[in-house]
This record gives sequence, C-alpha cells and structure tokens, in this order.
Amino acid sequence: MRFLALLTAAIFVLNANQTFAALNNGGPSGALNACSTGIAAGASCRATPTKYQVTIYEMGLCTEHPFGTNTAGAGGSTVTTMDKSTCSPAFTNTAGFTYDIATVINGSADLVGTSTRPANGTYGFPYIILGNTFTVNTAVTSTDSNVYYSDGSGGATTVSPGTDFADQLTNFFGGSCYSGYIGATIPIGTIDGFLTDNALVRRDSADFSSGECTGVTRMVGVINLTSPFSITTETTKLQFNFIVTDYGVELDVNGSGVVTDMGSGPFSGSFVVE
Repeated sequence: MRFLALLTAAIFVLNANQTFAALNNGGPSGALNACSTGIAAGASCRATPTKYQVTIYEMGLCTEHPFGTNTAGAGGSTVTTMDKSTCSPAFTNTAGFTYDIATVINGSADLVGTSTRPANGTYGFPYIILGNTFTVNTAVTSTDSNVYYSDGSGGATTVSPGTDFADQLTNFFGGSCYSGYIGATIPIGTIDGFLTDNALVRRDSADFSSGECTGVTRMVGVINLTSPFSITTETTKLQFNFIVTDYGVELDVNGSGVVTDMGSGPFSGSFVVE
C-alpha cells in the first residue's frame, strides 16, 4: 500500500509539471476593408503607410515548418524553439538591418548584411525573422473630411505630418499570451507569425503580464506555400516582398468619423524566386 501511494504521488507531480504552461495560437477572425475603398464610421480599416520601418535579422528557406505542423486553431501548440535544421539562410545580420519599407513601395532595396545562396533543393516554408517593433505613420482622409496622422502613441491627430509611432508587437490576442498567429491567407498560401525572444524561443502562457507576452524581442514569419519551389543551379534571384499597400497601418474610426487609434497592421509578405 505504501509503494502504491508513493507511485500515485509521483505521477500526480509529473502531470502537474507537464500542464504548467502552454503555447497558445490564434487565427484570423476576418478581413478588414482598405481605407481607400471607403471608411465606415464605427469600424476599422487598413491603409498604406507613409512610414513602415522594420528591423530584419534573417531570411531563409526551409523544407519543413520550423515550428512544427501542429499549428491549426486557437489553443494549439507548436514547437517551442524555432528548429532551423531543415532551413537554409539567405540573409543574416546579427545586429539587424533597419529600413523604412514605405520609401520603396513598388520598388526594391538592397539588404545590408550577409547574403548567402540557399542550398539547392525544394522548399515549402520561407521564413523571415524581424524585430518586434514596427514604426509606422500614415495620412488618411476620414468621413469627417479631416486628414489623420499618427500622434506617436497609438492614437491619431490632424496635425501634419504627425509623429512616427513605434508599435511594439507583444501579443496577438488578449486574456493570455498568444504567441502564435496562424493561417493568415496570402496569394501564395498562408502565413504564420510567432513571437519569440532573442534565442527564438516562443513565449508561453507563463510569460504573461498586464495583457502582454513578456520577453518578446522577435517576430518570426513563416510562409506555408501552396506550391513549393526549387532552388537550382539556374536560380539567380531570391526576393522578399512586404505587403504594405492598403495593409501596413490599421485605423479605428468612431461613429462620427474621427480616427481614434492607429497602429501597425498584420505582418504579411511573399517570396519571389527567379
């Protein structure tokens, strides 16, 4: 009887440790209209930024999803630490390359860092590692006929040209730490986002305080390609396109047409291989 009691106690403690923390995922709840197609009072919309500054640390290609394939649905779990064992980096800058993407909309810019030709192979999961701060501004005419700009703190102002807002992404949803944003639709497949620390370890339900995931310094985007592509000896170009037109800034508008809040829109992008 004594042996049975000790065994039961040991099992109880083990189970308690296993369920102490969880990796929470959420997914898109619906698409917002572009502000340029009409702003509805009392709603939200997305706009093209006049500033969209990001810091890029790494880009590359993977043959398997670096956070695992169990990514569907709110509350789902994935791999805790980004697994790059099947990945081939194409660009790295350990200090980070900071650039205002809005200055080259419909154009291109050269990355400053170390560029490496990915190994030949077939890849279905391109990835990008960014800092978790997105500095944004915009100029949008609302239904009250006023032009609104960022006020520098997450609100809006009619004073031109406004103040750039350094929007820190520290949680995808509320009520707990949701460090996964899963299955956002893009033209070439879907994209998943993950909030991590410098070591690319996802934040979990234990890393939560005042409505935010604590310890977040990186945002990792992983594209799930509908049609994987191949890098061969003939490949000459690998390009990442940020999707910011009618998308990079998100606005909240009250019933009188006044823009009350302004921040960065969801991260999105695509790769081009030639």
